[in-house]
Amino acid sequence: MTEDLQGAVAALHRAFSDVPRPVHVTGCTNCCISEAELQRLVDVPREQLMADELQSYAYNVPDTVGEEADFRYFLPRLLDLVAQGELQGLGAGWVIRRLKYAPWTTWSSAQVQAIRGYLMVWWLDALSDPAGGPDEHLEHLGEIEPPEAFERYLDRWLTAGPVAIDHLATFVHQHIAELALGRGWDAFATRVATDTLYRWLRSGPPAQTLVQNDEARPDAPGALLRLEAALLVTP
Repeated sequence: MTEDLQGAVAALHRAFSDVPRPVHVTGCTNCCISEAELQRLVDVPREQLMADELQSYAYNVPDTVGEEADFRYFLPRLLDLVAQGELQGLGAGWVIRRLKYAPWTTWSSAQVQAIRGYLMVWWLDALSDPAGGPDEHLEHLGEIEPPEAFERYLDRWLTAGPVAIDHLATFVHQHIAELALGRGWDAFATRVATDTLYRWLRSGPPAQTLVQNDEARPDAPGALLRLEAALLVTP
């Protein structure tokens, strides 16, 4: 876990420290979670719950398992385990997208700020990974954030370094045509996020940043790709 991610996790635990521990968690025990797993959730403090004990809960909350109140209690631990590389059977994106089922932007300002701080670090980590890519991260951020907040993550894309700009160029080449047609770039991409992303790509700064990075690194791999991407999104 990076130092920034450690800080974001610590902030989450502080912001949610006063959320009461649930005395009972309900859930569909036909196929989503077992009675034993539900009981374990209330018997053990959240900091001591391990990934295998939270897996069924994390997969379904707050849809067919749990509700908003207990989700707020367990959320810091869920995101902590994600940051540690646990819950791999689900993936970070799946855990994070559970927020779409809860009115989390109406929670306390400290809690909303802590969640967004964590999400920004998660986003920047993806942008700095040469072997990764932003598609899934964009998909889930677009699902859980309103357009004006979603655009703040997009704006950070332009200042996240050379690897991030290379990801931007690749993303443009792969998806600009479908975005122009109003089609999502990934399975869970919403229409609102799709429209917001397309407008942002065509707003001017993305094209300017791609050109500036191409001029700064004319002999670097991907220089032509960046220039072509800039032309594709030039307003």
